Amino acid sequence: MTPMMYHLNHAHPTLIAGSSSSSQPTITSVLARRSCDSQQADKITKGICKFIQTDMLPISIVEGEGFGNLMNIMEPAYNIPSRRTVTRLIETQYEERKEELFKKLATAESVALTTDCWTALTAESYITITCHYIGDLLPSAL
Repeated sequence: MTPMMYHLNHAHPTLIAGSSSSSQPTITSVLARRSCDSQQADKITKGICKFIQTDMLPISIVEGEGFGNLMNIMEPAYNIPSRRTVTRLIETQYEERKEELFKKLATAESVALTTDCWTALTAESYITITCHYIGDLLPSAL
């Protein structure tokens, strides 16, 4: 018996109870027991939504085989949400951000708007509106 096994047997018998000292679990057996808890799943889902928004990707990317393979490598126990679910989450985020912006603009002292229009090579027209405002960054004390 090795000094480590002697120590474990005498000082920590519950750690080795039911385990075989001669073998180690395989990677596949450990991954099979692994689960993705709801907190981790929510974090991953929010990350996917941010990934889609930041890189302006189509929401259908979550249905792609390559994306599924990547997620299976990164977190095998994670269930990729449907396109409909991702759409709903992104729309909810949009509404929350819009409400925050309206609250900030409602208290603004001054607002300046600029616009820019252009047409893409595909004959699609675009307009950009930029807003700068002066207002309190922190809520005022009563």
